[in-house]
Amino acid sequence: MEDFFSFRKFITPAFMQVIFWILVAANTLSALLYMVGAGAMPGGGGGVVAGLFQLILGPIFIRVACELTIVVFRIHDCLQEIRNRNST
Repeated sequence: MEDFFSFRKFITPAFMQVIFWILVAANTLSALLYMVGAGAMPGGGGGVVAGLFQLILGPIFIRVACELTIVVFRIHDCLQEIRNRNST
């Protein structure tokens, strides 16, 4: 518990999967609303295509961002392990 309050143990990596799915759901809802809104306007075909690209590419970009966040925490864990090995 002391590690938790002194920020030696991180909780973000444990939540990253939940954060990923929340962001994917928000992206999907946003893309669908954008496509419906653009489709209701005359000449809104470009908006429908843009919404489709967001629907397809959004989760990929969200996944990359989440993975980069996890990499930062894994680098920290590896550096801590190296420091602990060298201090003994």
